[in-house]
Amino acid sequence: LPRTPPLMRALFVGCWLQFIQQASGINTVMYYTGTILTMAGFEAQAAVRYNAVVASCNFLFAPVGVYLMARLGRRQVTLLSLGGVALSLFFLGSVFAAVPENPSGLSRFMPIVGLCVYLAAFSSGMGPIPWTVNSEIYPMHVRSLGASIATSVNWVANLAISATFLTLVDTIGRAGAFFFYGIIAVLGWIVLFYTMPETKGRTLEEIQQLLRH
Repeated sequence: LPRTPPLMRALFVGCWLQFIQQASGINTVMYYTGTILTMAGFEAQAAVRYNAVVASCNFLFAPVGVYLMARLGRRQVTLLSLGGVALSLFFLGSVFAAVPENPSGLSRFMPIVGLCVYLAAFSSGMGPIPWTVNSEIYPMHVRSLGASIATSVNWVANLAISATFLTLVDTIGRAGAFFFYGIIAVLGWIVLFYTMPETKGRTLEEIQQLLRH
């Protein structure tokens, strides 16, 4: 892989997008929704039912991401989406910090609201954009290699985050785990704000020129 400044920046942006997609907790939510709802006080059967409600948000908002990318561009949608992800993670952390271990009444539904908002924000941008941008920012002669490296980062991060969620909860608590993911999302937002160019409607040559600055 040639170590030219535009290519190194493209690889960094591509890998960072894939890392933040996973490190902001998406597959923790997808894999452990039932467990999270059980933590919120739902019995196992109820947790399974509400799991379907939460997962439907991921499905319903996926087309929204495609529409927004075409209208607003990759950069703006990424920042809006990741900002929404961070806010929903802090909301979830606050809910788990405020409610007792086995809440009753409406308070136990607040985690469902937080999870639905999280998935709506994620699916509207951070779901599709890492894959889209990685297909646009590399020159043709290294595109497959660059995309492969970024994809490897995605799967390694997926494994690390999903494998450590329950340990993280045991170590820093329910609220602490979501605050931790929220802090990662904020860090990801800051880095992308300063490094990610807009690729919508630009030729590969124009994108490479942007990556020089």
